[in-house]
Amino acid sequence: MKARSRSGNASEGAEGPPIGALGHGLESLALLQVALGLFLAFRYSPALDGAARSVAELRSSDWSRILLGFHYWGSAVLLAGSFFLLLALALDGHFDAVRKRIWYGAALVLLTTLGLQITGNLLPMDAHDVQTAGIEADIAARIPGIGPTLSEGILQGPSFGQSALDAWYFAHKWVLTPLLVLGGFLLGGSLEKRKWTPYAAWLPLGAAVLLALLLPSPTEKRRLPSITAFERRSPRGT
Repeated sequence: MKARSRSGNASEGAEGPPIGALGHGLESLALLQVALGLFLAFRYSPALDGAARSVAELRSSDWSRILLGFHYWGSAVLLAGSFFLLLALALDGHFDAVRKRIWYGAALVLLTTLGLQITGNLLPMDAHDVQTAGIEADIAARIPGIGPTLSEGILQGPSFGQSALDAWYFAHKWVLTPLLVLGGFLLGGSLEKRKWTPYAAWLPLGAAVLLALLLPSPTEKRRLPSITAFERRSPRGT
């Protein structure tokens, strides 16, 4: 009976506040981010001659601008929350099967969200982001041995073009997004038996909503270049 009680308490402690509660909250936010991203994808044109225009149209509507802000700040909350969760687990030092699953989920959410931010920042195709991609490619090119290969991998060729946008959009939508879903399920619990804590989802979700309502995303302030400017300019300035 005592052994059973200890096991039950350990399992309850692993899923209970604050670790389990934060895991459930981050799971809810991650899945909502995925759903919102798929919705925004229907309004986005992944083409050199349409990406900037489609994002500008989204930003022209107050409602769509709030959704874009939530998408931006939601990813920031996922990064901060998953990092805090990993730190809390490391400081706690107790790893049973449930906590290991939460650890793997938090690590996966952290890494995939970081990748989604990197790839997603290029999708609006504004001057800042295209220039940043060129700078990243130039830095990668200086790495001994593998530099040129990395640089061409970033740009999908010798200079920025449609192939680069296609590759980044594919990674954002079809590679990293499913990994985020997997990380969310690992955080929230097993698929067979799930202990939902209704209040737990409100902390990360509420933070993302407040940030979206109170603060514009930094991307809103960037200048969207004309299509002809994209056609003439290479991100490396050539």
